[in-house]
Amino acid sequence: MSHLRAIIFLCCWSLTVSAADSSWTEKWSLKGDFRFRNEQIKDGANSSGTSMTETEQNRHRLRARITANGKVNEAVETTFRLATGSSASTGATSTNQDFDEYTAKKTFNLDMAYANWQARPTANVWIGKSPVPYYAPGTSDLLLDADVTVEGISYKEVCKGDSLTTFWNIGYSILNEQHNSTTPTSVADVMMNGADIGVIVGMGDAKVTAGLGNLSFPSIKESVTPSAKGNSLTGTTYTYDYRLTRGFLEISGPLFGGPVALFVDYAKNADAPEDNTAQLVGIKIGKAKEVGDLLFAVDYRELKKDSTVGILAESDGAGGGTDTKSTRYNLQYQLDKGVNVALSYYDGKRAVSTLDIPYKRAMLDFGFAF
Repeated sequence: MSHLRAIIFLCCWSLTVSAADSSWTEKWSLKGDFRFRNEQIKDGANSSGTSMTETEQNRHRLRARITANGKVNEAVETTFRLATGSSASTGATSTNQDFDEYTAKKTFNLDMAYANWQARPTANVWIGKSPVPYYAPGTSDLLLDADVTVEGISYKEVCKGDSLTTFWNIGYSILNEQHNSTTPTSVADVMMNGADIGVIVGMGDAKVTAGLGNLSFPSIKESVTPSAKGNSLTGTTYTYDYRLTRGFLEISGPLFGGPVALFVDYAKNADAPEDNTAQLVGIKIGKAKEVGDLLFAVDYRELKKDSTVGILAESDGAGGGTDTKSTRYNLQYQLDKGVNVALSYYDGKRAVSTLDIPYKRAMLDFGFAF
């Protein structure tokens, strides 16, 4: 942590002393955001499900992120992002920090660090700890939470035409390093590999996006998990591999003077014999970009027990992970430039395959971005 603080101090110092250096400032840009959240949770049982007495929690949380972009040359730029959050088992899907521990200092960790190489006018290569490269209809976070950043290499290509655009994305990521000199050679590293391909068809002011893809987690079967999050386990290891086939559809365009988007995301795990599908369907009405804009969204999601790797799945609905289903209602208002207020409500159930426990969650967010 002391090393990280030193790096942050040096970066801030460099920004100060180099303000007059036009060549330096032309290469670097800085942005960030802060979010304050009040959250109320009503869970129909305790965490283990041994008691069906409803429990309630009311907490306040914050998220802070700062991003620096540096231009290496005409074809390459680098991105570094620091964010609040934990490096524990839930750290992949949350950058929130609770207001607790008698005002103790909050952790600030490396969230992204990657190079973006424009290999040719239509293609980019990401190397390092980067955003998820796969297409997300309606910003779907069904399989991978919005806070997940992947570690490896990705290839993204978009070929635009007058009325037809094609795209494809390929990703190769390392999840857990477990093969070393003290481990049998039969034990391989846990990976996450994927690819998708799609088309965007323009029809006047409207457009339709459709595509197929896959997402697999080689060597995860029989590996030890830090948290099951709904998946089937044999002892402390995963019972199944996860080899997902995906399909997605998004239809967007103007309606009654404002933007509307309908979207569907679907996946099926070929390795699990049952409880192996995940789906999301939703609608967004309006936008939240300019001052005074209003956005309303609602979606329904269901993740069966072995549809995907629970530790990486969306973390808010029904407590996160798999073996869950929930409906989310979201209302956002752009209060001022860089200032946004949002209200979200989740009505769901967890441990659906066994206990069908009711789970409700309400969140009020105030966001500030620069």
